[in-house]
Amino acid sequence: MPSAAYRVNDNLSLGLGLDLYWAKSARLNSNLGGLRGDGNGIGFNLSVLYRLDRLSLGAAYRSGGTLDIDGGYTPQVLPLVAAGRLQPGQPASVDLNLPWSLQLGVRYEFGADLAVELDWTRTGWSEFDRLEVTGDSTGALIFSDVNDWEDANAYRLGLTYQIRPRTQLRFGYAYDETGQGADHFSARVPDSDRQLFGIGLAQTLDQGLPVELGDMYVSMDERRIRSATPYQ
Repeated sequence: MPSAAYRVNDNLSLGLGLDLYWAKSARLNSNLGGLRGDGNGIGFNLSVLYRLDRLSLGAAYRSGGTLDIDGGYTPQVLPLVAAGRLQPGQPASVDLNLPWSLQLGVRYEFGADLAVELDWTRTGWSEFDRLEVTGDSTGALIFSDVNDWEDANAYRLGLTYQIRPRTQLRFGYAYDETGQGADHFSARVPDSDRQLFGIGLAQTLDQGLPVELGDMYVSMDERRIRSATPYQ
């Protein structure tokens, strides 16, 4: 991912980057069958950082992207194959839409030892609206799978404390909302709101060599979904 940064002045910095996506042997399955193939896509990202004494303000935007996946489609509904409506292993393709994201953050140094950071992220999961598999030879729609995800927020809190000149403690907490609503919940990609708790230690050795350790605990909310159609 090529990127570039430009320092406008002592307080303001700008960033620009190109995002290259590549999928190898990706598998997309549904109740009707599965597609396995390769694909690629492209996107971009923008960022800005402003510093004023102990205060730092930042923003970052990452565009959405589309992975054009080409491969072979294998149906699971044998009566459709027998009727000639689907061919086993036929060449097919699908466009997989990736979400955009916007992140805003603020960091404040209360002193030489203590700093606190707050972040908010909005992820455009609504881009992941549906999967449509089409046959390469005919261009006909083989099947369409509705996802209908929703845009979601994430909230993060981080704290660093310099207990010694070369030793720093780090603590973090995040609440991450799921974009998967109840109306289109899928057992193939189960998801729910989650909380994340992190702790870390950074130590600088002789000659400036850094060593960092960290651990994170993830707690996912329990979720119950009822459906008249069994998942496969």
